[in-house]
Amino acid sequence: MALPGGKRDAADSTLLATAIRETVEETGVVLSESDHYLGTLDQAAPWTADIPTITIHPFVFGVPGETVAMPDRREVDSVHWASIEALRDPANAHTVDWQMASGPGTFPAYRVDGQVVWGLTYRILTDFLVKAADGL
Repeated sequence: MALPGGKRDAADSTLLATAIRETVEETGVVLSESDHYLGTLDQAAPWTADIPTITIHPFVFGVPGETVAMPDRREVDSVHWASIEALRDPANAHTVDWQMASGPGTFPAYRVDGQVVWGLTYRILTDFLVKAADGL
């Protein structure tokens, strides 16, 4: 499970432009800086050497509840929407066991639509929930 994202192209004027482009490419959801952009989250990077060194610059957008995603099947298998309430619900708290090069590990996770969200995506969503409670 991952949030829309990708690498900045030379044609992208800013990282925000990258986020908008990648979201429409992967999910078909058209975002607009003028009426959907809410702010940024803390940068995120992998904690282990098992994952390539990357830095993620998360941007937050709001969309109407009736927004429909049309995933590009070459990049995305499916799209799942989760409410803030669902992410905060203790019933959706979960853990995942993962074998890394350094040994086994157990990580916190969310269950969303029967799927497990963990790792960097979990950390980004957790940061979002904290900032959303503070008014982003």
